[in-house]
Amino acid sequence: MDVRRLTRSEVFTAGVAVAAWPVVVADPVPPHVHDFVELALVTTGTARHSTAAGASVLGAGDVVVVRPGAWHAYFPGPEGPCEVINVYLGPETLHADLAWVLDDPRLARLLLVGGRLDPPLAEVPRRRVEGWLHQLAQEQAAPDRRLNAALLQCALVEVSRATAQCGSVAPPALSGPVRDVLLAMTEDLARPWSVTELAARAGLSTSALHRQFREQLGSGPVERLTLLRAEAAATLLVQTDLTVAAVGRLVGWPDPSYASRRFRAIHQVSPAEYRRRHAARR
Repeated sequence: MDVRRLTRSEVFTAGVAVAAWPVVVADPVPPHVHDFVELALVTTGTARHSTAAGASVLGAGDVVVVRPGAWHAYFPGPEGPCEVINVYLGPETLHADLAWVLDDPRLARLLLVGGRLDPPLAEVPRRRVEGWLHQLAQEQAAPDRRLNAALLQCALVEVSRATAQCGSVAPPALSGPVRDVLLAMTEDLARPWSVTELAARAGLSTSALHRQFREQLGSGPVERLTLLRAEAAATLLVQTDLTVAAVGRLVGWPDPSYASRRFRAIHQVSPAEYRRRHAARR
């Protein structure tokens, strides 16, 4: 499969790690990989969305999130061209300009884990979100970090209100210790973190830290660290010519054999095979 690289420099200008672009899926959008979070809102029509986890049909109001290092693709549906607004978001922005998002259990789970918003947005909130995102796309000619973040914040507030009104059970909110540990791991993947060290940083016992991670994110701190490292490794494999061993060292896996096993556990293929399959057109 030929997977295109999509880099931060292509979508972010002047160092602003927030952007939005309307896309018309009239023809297949080939598989692509990026090193940022992508949130996509379907505004009209239908499309088949393919990821490593499988394929699903998206329609108006559907919101999907793709994490860094994961490939995805679009194929037109039977109802004619599908219109999608893609929002590109640097992971670090979630801990800075948009840190409030981590206080919203549904948004935090969606953006930190990825997947599909359930249920889709109804027509009225969809149009409100669409309006904010179109304005964000228009403002990119003269990027302003605070303005871009504010416009995306308005859109996410609408998503939050709509999901809160749907009556579905929300996951537990992220606690302060979990947020602190997530930020520490994200900022220094190469560090040889231990559960004991992470728990001490959070001011919790190892069992309490593990329980909070499980309840709030669906996996323990070690599993979350492994996922973050695998995301970063996948991005480096596709977007650089670094050796597999060098990539492993950069993300905290200095032993090549161990790195390969951990990477395979997440992506179902070895690092070398992942690079071969997803080697991108320059």
